[in-house]
This record gives sequence, structure tokens and C-alpha cells, in this order.
Amino acid sequence: MAARDLYLPPGINDAGSLPAIEVSLLRAEVDLALDRAESARSTAAQVYRVVTASAQRRYLKRIEVRAALDEGRALQRLGQHALAVKRLQDAVDRATEVYDRATSPVLADTLVALADALIDLHRIPLCVDLIECLIDGPSH
Repeated sequence: MAARDLYLPPGINDAGSLPAIEVSLLRAEVDLALDRAESARSTAAQVYRVVTASAQRRYLKRIEVRAALDEGRALQRLGQHALAVKRLQDAVDRATEVYDRATSPVLADTLVALADALIDLHRIPLCVDLIECLIDGPSH
């Protein structure tokens, strides 16, 4: 079954419902895997807008991280590196609020995506600072 074919029953298929958001993120991630960057960007951006505008945003931090990460990766693949850095920085900022800095693979993946986007913009010193902060902690 393709992600586009996932069924959501009436009443929970509203774009702001948690099941619809989860399905949308799955679709965006499948689109990224299939190198359909524009579709992934559009889907992830819609989820990001819904989540960040939600009165329940503080409870949706992990979903916000996923949406920002997916959108940032799609933007990077589309060659929109400056926009990708902005969205990936949003993902990192939110991820540091919910994931353990020392053990989280999600936070690590998000930081790697940001570092990759910074390298694409030839902002190597920022990338080095990011890596040093990871190694030494925020007090460095």
C-alpha cells in the first residue's frame, strides 16, 4: 500500500487532526525517499504551518521537528539552501527542547542535516561551531 492510499475515516481526516498530520508526514518522507522533493516540501510545509499555528503547539514538538526536518531536507534537494538552513535551524531549536542531547538519534540526524545545509552555503565556520558545541556542550 502506498502512503498516498492510506485511508483516514471521516471525522479524523481534517488537516489539523493528529492522524492526518502523521499520514501527511509519512507521505512527505516517502516523497523524499523517492526523490520527489517538491511534493515532499509542499506536504511538510503544510504540516509545519498547521502545527506552528495550532493552539496545541506545545504538545506537538516532536511532530514540529519532523515537519521542519522534512521540509528542510526537501528545500535542500531543491537547491534552496538558505531556506533549508532556516527551516533546519527551526528543527534543531525545537529538537533540543524535547530530545536528549547525548543520546538522541533524532537530534543527531537533525544536526547533521543542518550542518550539511550550512556546508552547501559555504558557511564552514558556523558548521565547525555547531560541531564544537555538540562535542563540548553548550558552555563552550
